[in-house]
Parts: sequence; C-alpha cells; structure tokens
Amino acid sequence: MFETHDKATIKFNYEGCENIKVNADRDQLSRAIINLIKNAIQAFPEEKNGKIVITLSRKENTAIIAVTDSGSGIPFELRDKLFGPSFTTKTSGMGLGLAIVKNIVENFSGRVWFETELEKGTTFYIEIPVYENENNDPET
Repeated sequence: MFETHDKATIKFNYEGCENIKVNADRDQLSRAIINLIKNAIQAFPEEKNGKIVITLSRKENTAIIAVTDSGSGIPFELRDKLFGPSFTTKTSGMGLGLAIVKNIVENFSGRVWFETELEKGTTFYIEIPVYENENNDPET
C-alpha cells in the first residue's frame, strides 16, 4: 500500500515471527498500523525524505509491532496529549488517528506507547497478547 510513497522508504522486519498469531480483528489491526504509518510519513520535514521500519517481534506471551520513523521527533510539550481525541498538529484532519489506535489496541487487551527523540525520530509500539490454542502451543 505504501511501497510507492515518494517521501518514505518503508522496511518490514519479522524474522522469526512468521507464524505468530494474535487474537485481533485483522481489519482493525491493519487500520491501527496504517494510522501509525501515515503519522510517520507526516513526521518527516517537508524538505526531507524519511525511513520507516516496521518490526514484528515476540516477548514472552505478547506480540510487539514497532513503527519507527526517522522524522523530527515529538516535542516534549505535546507528548502527554498525543492519544487524546481531537489532538492534532496538522492543518487538516480531525486529530483522531492516535486516539483510534489506542482504542483499537486496548480492545485487543493490548497497549500502545511511544519513545521519541527530537531530530532523530519516534517509535510507536503496539503490544497485544499472543493467541494460545487449547494445547497451549502458540505456533500451531
């Protein structure tokens, strides 16, 4: 979907997690990730192309999706407001993107958070429980 975006190079890392399963609605999880990618693209200064790396990993009984951008980072004074409804730094849009991401992830019994560094970029993390079947074997 974003492969041909002219402002960003996008890379996906999932080594060792090809068969990981989570109990989540595919469309809703896709929507959350797409919102994070769109925000990452918009974080790049206008005169600069950027890089986005999406990483899937596993930590014990959770799957972690990290969306990392090489944008300008999030100013300190905005960090506590990011997941609030109607918060935006853009001239268009309703400011619901991150509030929607938070709601979607929490509906999957997960959590979302971020780490940021000014002039270096930001990583948003989505953590959701790994699906366990009756045999308690998450890989089948």
